[in-house]
Amino acid sequence: MGNKPGQDAMASGQRVHTVGDKVDRFFDRYSGLIVTLTCLVFFALIVLIGHRKPIWYDEVFTITVATQPDWNHFIRALPPEGNPPLNVLLVRFFVHLFGPTAFSYRLPPLLGMIGALVGIYVFTKRELGNFYGVLAVALLLGESVWEYAFEARPYGLMLGFLMLALTGWQAAARATELPEDRSRIVALTAMAIGILGCILSHSIGIVEVGVPLLFGEITRSFQRRKVDWPLLATGLIAIPGMMIVIPTVHRTQHAILTRVDFITSPITMAKLIAYSHVIKGTAYLVVNRYFLLLSFLIVLLSFVFRSRTAAKSASRKTDFLSGSHSYIVAAAIGALLLIPITWLAMIKAGGWYFTRYGIGSVIGIACLTCFIFSRNRASRWITMTQIAVAAMSFLASYVLYKPQFPLDPLALRMLANSPSGLPLVIADSFDYPAIWWNAPKSEKPRLFYLKNLPAKTGEGRVIEEALLAEAPYTDAHVTTADAFLQTTDHFWLECRPPQNALLQKIQESGFEAVPIEGMQYTYDVRRKTDAITKLEPDAMVGK
Repeated sequence: MGNKPGQDAMASGQRVHTVGDKVDRFFDRYSGLIVTLTCLVFFALIVLIGHRKPIWYDEVFTITVATQPDWNHFIRALPPEGNPPLNVLLVRFFVHLFGPTAFSYRLPPLLGMIGALVGIYVFTKRELGNFYGVLAVALLLGESVWEYAFEARPYGLMLGFLMLALTGWQAAARATELPEDRSRIVALTAMAIGILGCILSHSIGIVEVGVPLLFGEITRSFQRRKVDWPLLATGLIAIPGMMIVIPTVHRTQHAILTRVDFITSPITMAKLIAYSHVIKGTAYLVVNRYFLLLSFLIVLLSFVFRSRTAAKSASRKTDFLSGSHSYIVAAAIGALLLIPITWLAMIKAGGWYFTRYGIGSVIGIACLTCFIFSRNRASRWITMTQIAVAAMSFLASYVLYKPQFPLDPLALRMLANSPSGLPLVIADSFDYPAIWWNAPKSEKPRLFYLKNLPAKTGEGRVIEEALLAEAPYTDAHVTTADAFLQTTDHFWLECRPPQNALLQKIQESGFEAVPIEGMQYTYDVRRKTDAITKLEPDAMVGK
């Protein structure tokens, strides 16, 4: 009975080149090119999709601060923006470089997101090889987090600095494991810049970068039975960063958050439940649940089809943290836990919460998934399937993308159909900044926002207080209802049920609100001829 071809090859000492061998050789040779092309295509696609997305309310605050005429106004306008100054400084720089365009406003987070893609590739490649570095990039793109690459807010920038800090820390740690003495200056410098950049990007940045680094370095110190003092000293760069952030946070709290009852109220079970609903309702802003489900199924499939050799190896060594990468895995676990940890931190600090504050969790998801695949030594076809699913998830999300806060169609119809020069009042604090910003220059003076009474709670109230605080530094007409009603006899109002208190106040002040046919929640408001409005010494908050 003759030998099979594979047996003949082994008998003759020749190596059998399996599909897995060929895939590894391909990625060893071209992974850098693949990631480079991915970043270039990503940049081009984000620039294109940026033209489809209008500037939304949070971005208006960033742009308002970044475009102030001088540094005195810049510093005074910063608190309502709500974050440390790094992102707005970069926006200001690119505005001076390229002009006041959406591309300039959104370039810092786009560059940060590309930095995150490169960073997670390097971070994973060092531990698992080129193939899994590409897989990590694909996993990161498969999540919803890519959408923060075209928002003039600091989340994409923070993610890029987080990866810079992690790759710097990783390189510094690996240098101590080499037999030859190697300088760690570059690695420690990258780590310091990453930490400082993360802290100065967002008020929650210290938690975002601190948690994974602490998880990883504590695990590493426990393994080595000694502290890496130069690395610890590098981490102290966080102190001057926090000396800048803390006063900024206090100014924001004084200008906005202390005026919102929901935030200043004591922590109760009802408040915790409300916060948990916010997490559930905003999780899609960071993670794609459909992609996560498919990834989970593919991971399960990898266990089914893993090789017998890997199964025997796993039976001998089952502790996931016992390998040479344990401190890297610990850092990834710390990143994975950022959503609940940042949630608890914001509750403790008395702030509002969105899931995007824990944006670094996607780094943990991507890295840990790569470790699972590499440890199981599943068929390369299974892992390639995961890469394909991630690519399709990103492309499908790109094609089907719809802005989270599209321009209010009713307000646009008001602009188109109302009599020329007639004041238009937008009652919703979410809608007004974007409508005002994106309106034609000639129409902007017609748009007003009136402070709603009684005071609202929750995020709507936070936005309202930010509008009021930012009003002196913008041309937007933001004022109180009393001040507006004293000087206006006829206007159109868009007011949905959540803002009915404003409609009621207007009617009680001697105005008649007639619904406009064919435009739900829109009213033609006129002062009653026999009404006498009580004048109060109230002034315009904005211009």
